[in-house]
Amino acid sequence: MKVKQSEVKKITITELENLDPITVYTEEWQDEKRSKPDDPYYQGRVTIIFWDTALTYFWCAMAKPLKEFFINASPSYISDKLLQQSSKKIDKERLHELINAVKDAFRELLKKDKSESGNI
Repeated sequence: MKVKQSEVKKITITELENLDPITVYTEEWQDEKRSKPDDPYYQGRVTIIFWDTALTYFWCAMAKPLKEFFINASPSYISDKLLQQSSKKIDKERLHELINAVKDAFRELLKKDKSESGNI
């Protein structure tokens, strides 16, 4: 038996205009077997919780780390992936607002990470 542990990060987004608080869980890793020195191969999962709903999706192949991938993807693409596993009827426009709020939070976190590491 092989047992592996990974780190899951929780992000809470509050004080949004016209939106309730959003909780986001991310888990990401680099697939060492498939990665090449100049061509990293990332995998990741995002779970977005709002109201009484949780939407999740796993990306098995990304050319960028999860936050960067998520920021660069269109809200329509992200919502289509998140809704694949959901049986709930969710207003896509409202979901796009949530996705854009998550993108903004990811941008803030990436900016903070860069300033803390000195790579401004």
